[in-house]
Amino acid sequence: ALSRYAGQGPMARYLDAKEDALLDARFVTFELETLQNSQALIPVLLSVAAVLKIGAPALDATFSARPLAAEIARIENNPLPLAVFRVSRETQYGLHFYRDQTIPSYELEIPATEHLLIAPEGMQTSIATKVGGRRVSYLGSYAPQGLDYYWVAPAK
Repeated sequence: ALSRYAGQGPMARYLDAKEDALLDARFVTFELETLQNSQALIPVLLSVAAVLKIGAPALDATFSARPLAAEIARIENNPLPLAVFRVSRETQYGLHFYRDQTIPSYELEIPATEHLLIAPEGMQTSIATKVGGRRVSYLGSYAPQGLDYYWVAPAK
């Protein structure tokens, strides 16, 4: 069953490495040949599945924009445009995906309309300076990612 993913199989380049090494990368590959005909295969697969099942919620809360988008949707009475300030591109693109709207960055443009703003914790003074006299109200925080969200009044 694993021969397609090991050795010379057509999918080997995705899962089978020529050598085992720990590197700083976003993914890990390892030799499957030793597991392929081993009694350890089932316990290893079950262990990996258990770790993913147990760790998935924590990983989701820490790295995905999905729970942040859900938190924002929960506090909104009426949907408002959303903007970001000094957040990662992953967060900006994730919010774009989960909210199905363009998410402008304050580094490029500040929306003139009323909107919600996502920024790292403790940035309220910088935000108030950036929007120049517009009212900024702290709405809450998303602690797993160290982000705050604000309501920003429309420009006059």
